[in-house]
Amino acid sequence: MRFAFIVLILSVLVLMPEFALGALNIPTLLYPTASDSPVWKGRIGFKWQTNAPFSQYNINLPSGEALKETTASLEKTITGLSIGKYSWAARSCSNVEGTDCGGWSPTKAFEIAPAPDEFSGGLIPCGREVDDTSTPGYDESEPCGIQHIFLLLKNLLDFILWKVSLLVLLILAVITGATSYFSFGGPNALKRIKTVFKSFFVGFLILMFAWFGVNLVLNLLEFQTQLFGKWWEIFF
Repeated sequence: MRFAFIVLILSVLVLMPEFALGALNIPTLLYPTASDSPVWKGRIGFKWQTNAPFSQYNINLPSGEALKETTASLEKTITGLSIGKYSWAARSCSNVEGTDCGGWSPTKAFEIAPAPDEFSGGLIPCGREVDDTSTPGYDESEPCGIQHIFLLLKNLLDFILWKVSLLVLLILAVITGATSYFSFGGPNALKRIKTVFKSFFVGFLILMFAWFGVNLVLNLLEFQTQLFGKWWEIFF
């Protein structure tokens, strides 16, 4: 009798991992799925449901590689994913090492596409929901860091140099032409206009040197900045 009881206990201990494994349910993938496609390139929040203490997700990249991680959370925000077609699945796990997991969920496919033009523009170079595809050198959906201070300075200098300054130069040219043609203010007016033009070009040169310095720092930080940008487009 005692021997039979010992055999029963040993059998339970041997089969216990299998019972525990069977208790791990199949996760339900919530986002993103095919019905959510296309997902705009940027900050993408993967979400799923499970009753297990840990989960493991597997994202199949367009390159053929996979992105996998075991986590205690039921969601994961990922930035930097390129444009293309993806698929992903998740499974429940009983430990953070991902060595004791259940079966994979049905695979869900989705597509990442460039965001519409309405999401482009703006001076803030980080922490945004979607990536501005008009700036291929960096991703605006990345979390903000110290290095983004230089990107913000570059955006400000780009805006002042290639947009505001050109508009100011155009206004000065119109004022100069009107003053010369109609002789507003006499000879003193022309002298004041020359002084304004001189100050304008001195300030422009100072901004140019600052612009080159900021771009040099960005290149050292391995940002692929777009020199001069689309200076002919003026946005307000």
